[in-house]
Amino acid sequence: VVLLHFWATWCPPCAEEFPSLVQVYTAYKTRGLEVIAVSLNDFSEMQDVMRFVHAQKPPFPLYIAGTVKETFYRSIDKRWSSGVPLTLMYDKTGTLRYFHDGARTYAQFDRDVQSLLQ
Repeated sequence: VVLLHFWATWCPPCAEEFPSLVQVYTAYKTRGLEVIAVSLNDFSEMQDVMRFVHAQKPPFPLYIAGTVKETFYRSIDKRWSSGVPLTLMYDKTGTLRYFHDGARTYAQFDRDVQSLLQ
């Protein structure tokens, strides 16, 4: 099960929900959950990203997209209007099962992850 999460340091809801991502990964990593976080910060904002990462200490891979072009968003999912946070969740077969545009709580992440790990 893969949780693919798009966020940015300049997005207050992203910063608020990020600890829930860490918490859900910690709770389910031994059961097969993978989390991949992709920052939509510009490369010029690398110091902001590094400060955020240092504070949050995510135990999963974190990448920087390096682009905010519409073609990038559309290549991820045609429904994505470029807003963040965005969470895509894939089941064990690699099928996209959840598309969540907007911030999520730990309880919401937990419910979706549990349903996909069964």
